[in-house]
Amino acid sequence: MQNAVGANRQIVHLAQMGLLAVVYFVAAKLSLLLAIPPGYATAVWPPSGIALAATLLLGNRLWPGVWLGAALVNYTVNSSLALAAMMGTGNALEALVGAELIRRYIGVPRRFEHGIDVVKFVAFAAASCTIAATVAVLSMTVVGSVSWPEFHSNWWTWWQGDVTGIIIVTPLILSWRLRRTAPWSRQKKLEAVCFGSLLLIVTLLIFSDTTGFLSPFPLTFTILPFMIWAAFRFSQRVVTMATAVVSAFAINYTVNGIGPFALWSINESLLILLAFISTVVVTSLVLSALRIERGRAMEQLERALVELREQAVTD
Repeated sequence: MQNAVGANRQIVHLAQMGLLAVVYFVAAKLSLLLAIPPGYATAVWPPSGIALAATLLLGNRLWPGVWLGAALVNYTVNSSLALAAMMGTGNALEALVGAELIRRYIGVPRRFEHGIDVVKFVAFAAASCTIAATVAVLSMTVVGSVSWPEFHSNWWTWWQGDVTGIIIVTPLILSWRLRRTAPWSRQKKLEAVCFGSLLLIVTLLIFSDTTGFLSPFPLTFTILPFMIWAAFRFSQRVVTMATAVVSAFAINYTVNGIGPFALWSINESLLILLAFISTVVVTSLVLSALRIERGRAMEQLERALVELREQAVTD
């Protein structure tokens, strides 16, 4: 009986690793449609966020799935088995180190319940992504795919893409693993429709300006009121979806040379883009976490008042 249970667990484990490898590979190939020359990295790398979320939710034992998916997709790009294996190793180590830092210093959040947790999460993402970027770009430089003078720019592109992918995708996946909240009322649904429609219109207005007419005006700041609206009126699921939508439009238009961040060289544009996305994600998640903290404090206060009333009646 025990042997059968162990065999079933092993089958499930192998299936999870295989599924993760497939999801990583597909997400990576889609991401490479927006690849930045020489074609190894993009402005956002969602597979890193998927790998970190999977490692947090299902454990470190899934790292072979990350390695396999990353190695396969890099092999399709450079046709070098050794180089692809090194890149896959960097991606797997990135997920393992990031997950371990989050477990040790934050816990395994299904949502961010404290504002400081959000800041730690972004810091750990930035730190762990140095591993994949360094391993990958150093390997490419050693074999001659990238010249030493290009090391810094390629490293920056790789690191920035991984960080952006993690801070956008990982919270989105973690928030959707939460238990569903109470059904929305009719008024809440109407508010959600209004919020989504207005956010989409404003985002398109800001980033799809091909004439340059709006570029002198700092309209990107108009996104922040919508993030505040989402944080105080909706769950973290809505918050993470809103940040993902805004980030997707910002990345797409910037990479294609359109919008307020496409006024400089690609590396300078990516730096401003990362700053914008980090501001949007951190602001919205911190405010959402503060709202959760406030709600928890109010519940504790209400319980304390009930206990005091009961004690007073008893006395």
